[in-house]
Amino acid sequence: MCNARTYRPPFFRLLVAMIGCVTFALTTLQAATVSATFNAASDTPITAVGYTATGNTLEITLGFAPPVGTNLTVIKNTALPFISGTFSNVPNGSTVNLAYNGTTYPFVAWYYGGTGNDLVLLWPTTGLAAWGNNSSGQLGDGSTTRRTTPVTVVQSGVLAGKTVAQVARGSSHTLILTTEGKVYSSGSNTFGQLGIAIATAQTTTPVAVDTTEGLSALFGKRVISIAAGSSHSLALCSDGLLVAWGRNDTAQLGDGFVNSGRSTPGRVIDAFYSPLYGRSVVAVSAGSGHTLALCSDGTVASWGLNGSGQLGDGSTTRRDWPVAVNSSSGSSALFGRTVVAISAGTDHSLALCADGAIASWGSNLDGTIGDGSPTTTVRTTAVMVGTGSGTSALFGKSVVAIAAAPTHSLALCSDGTVAAWGLNGVGELGDGSTTRRTLPVVVNNTGGSSALYGRSVIAISAGRQNSLVLCSDNTLVAWGHNIAGQLGDASTTTRILPVTVNSASITSSLWGRKVSAPGATFGSDHSLVIYGAPTPTFKVELLGNPTQTLSDASTVDFGTTLPGKEVRTFRISNGTPNSLPLYNSSVVLSGPDSGAFALLDALPAALPPNASTDVRIALIGSTAGGKYATLRISSNTPAVSPVTITLTGTIHNNASVTLTSPANDALVLTPTDLSSTNIAITLDFVAKAGTPLTVIKHTGVSFIGAPFKNLPNGSTVNLSYNGTTYPFIAWYYGGDGNDLVLLWPTVGLSAWGDNAYGQLGDNSTTSRTTPIAVYQSGVLNGKAIVQVVRGSDHTLALSSD
Repeated sequence: MCNARTYRPPFFRLLVAMIGCVTFALTTLQAATVSATFNAASDTPITAVGYTATGNTLEITLGFAPPVGTNLTVIKNTALPFISGTFSNVPNGSTVNLAYNGTTYPFVAWYYGGTGNDLVLLWPTTGLAAWGNNSSGQLGDGSTTRRTTPVTVVQSGVLAGKTVAQVARGSSHTLILTTEGKVYSSGSNTFGQLGIAIATAQTTTPVAVDTTEGLSALFGKRVISIAAGSSHSLALCSDGLLVAWGRNDTAQLGDGFVNSGRSTPGRVIDAFYSPLYGRSVVAVSAGSGHTLALCSDGTVASWGLNGSGQLGDGSTTRRDWPVAVNSSSGSSALFGRTVVAISAGTDHSLALCADGAIASWGSNLDGTIGDGSPTTTVRTTAVMVGTGSGTSALFGKSVVAIAAAPTHSLALCSDGTVAAWGLNGVGELGDGSTTRRTLPVVVNNTGGSSALYGRSVIAISAGRQNSLVLCSDNTLVAWGHNIAGQLGDASTTTRILPVTVNSASITSSLWGRKVSAPGATFGSDHSLVIYGAPTPTFKVELLGNPTQTLSDASTVDFGTTLPGKEVRTFRISNGTPNSLPLYNSSVVLSGPDSGAFALLDALPAALPPNASTDVRIALIGSTAGGKYATLRISSNTPAVSPVTITLTGTIHNNASVTLTSPANDALVLTPTDLSSTNIAITLDFVAKAGTPLTVIKHTGVSFIGAPFKNLPNGSTVNLSYNGTTYPFIAWYYGGDGNDLVLLWPTVGLSAWGDNAYGQLGDNSTTSRTTPIAVYQSGVLNGKAIVQVVRGSDHTLALSSD
């Protein structure tokens, strides 16, 4: 809704009505209960020229199985003002559960979807894909690595469990809006454009924009729309407040000051001397050094840099707070017209009018005005973008969306074609040439050479010298400059004709995903899109006796009668056709006696589609007695809540482990003091000479505090199998240095290399080119060696005693 805003002209509303939708001409539907039925994802039950939901309830019937990523438009509001109020049973951001054929599909209600003022039910499990320049971490994937194909934005942190409603891209930063009304950011913070009140150069994963009371103008506010300029950011709140932060050297924040920038959100001036006073802002767009705001009455306000007339107020004077874009005189193309969408470039601005015409003003250095005039012409008031027969690709077309870039502009027509004009040095117009165009030309969609051939475009976004569009078949298509991989076609080759963004390869985060929307942009070399992901079926079950499916905060009783080790098995299942990542690589045990529970199986990093894994938990010896531990198993897919299991039972002062192979079944735990606990060890295989056996894999960083009562460090442990006894030596400092390992007692040492000082220990000073035996008939006689270290010309050996 920031730089590219779709407008549905009158003929479109008529078409909607003809195919069975109800069109309301009144601003209030006089009904206590409103019914809406969806038999297909394309259905729009209600189309209205303004709508009041207050006092009404909403009943929705789902008549089909929605594919993954489906969004459903309940109310198509063709008026500029937002829907008034909300349905009593469907507040904004609430979960709406719709059932079909025995399956329940949860959606999230969003009253600011579609063209920015429609009631849309969003698919709740959203992801973000990003590609292109990442030098400041603007892709949010935890790195600063350039990406030539889409990768996944990190959502396991502040975005965990959130539904993304909108994304916006600045030159080197990114903004993300979720349905909770909060804003998150990543990338460069040189001018405070991340809004995090922290003096950091950048962040490579999303962080929350500051909402601190007394510091941030966003305190207590719900954001409904965002915009990112070159190095500044804006947020529109549900109460009409407009907030800005970031670079402010040309007054682009509109707060009445000019300075290097502000790192916390501040209020855009809407006092009595501002054209925003008494008006409701419905859309905002940020350029390089200026900003535009669209009001519900179809007027436009602007502020900031104005050296090229980009504010459209008839002057070239910088404005430190909002002024009205000239629409009151006959010299302005906006005279008598209602604006329905806006988009700010570097030195020029665009406005889409209700009659489908486009007005523009500002610099025309690269033909960005699009009126066919010489490129040295500056327009300080709005003129019409050319639509002449035989000269303009817009002749006879109705425009439904616009997008302004630093040096070029795009227009989406109602027939699914795209027109472009301006600088074209690297093919950013997509017409197959590098020729500058002062009038709109058609983005090439003919023949097999263009990825737009046979496709219809439904959304547009313009980057620095590149362009991105979404087609009705879910294909993303791009063209123009590609030095940073911003086209996403797995190359850095500039394209003068449209190519498809890589989504067919499993290396792409868009593989098999339905794209909701491309992010609005200003002059960026990176791209972001929102996609829908499967809502996971995540189930944790306790197997054995009793058998139960566990929910959040379930309790499992280990009982009090069994001696030694007691084991319970938990099955974690993924019922989706997609891989399900898990939060932890191992189950986390906590509580006052967590050391009394041992994890026998590691939790995988992810579960494959329609797969499950079993995790065994053992109750072992402890000095604490009768306590508990908690087991947290969770997916990092946003829609999945963690399952927390409380394990209870009396702790026995005995533990046992059966070793079944050289890899063995070690107890994995974080013990501290085992001094009052006995352990029984059973050998269930033939131990080959030299085999060490790990009894306890200690996951803590400290040493085991005290040994088992019946197994002191260095003691001999006789284990028998099939009539043969194997003597081992207990060593509590094996493995990673803090594991209980049973060492093979009879060991030898081999050495080779320089021996000028006798460092090989073979009772000579002769250097050796092949391994020889270290002398062990003296002080090492009968010792079990556990560690050897080498200095430049000496050697140390540690024995188990």
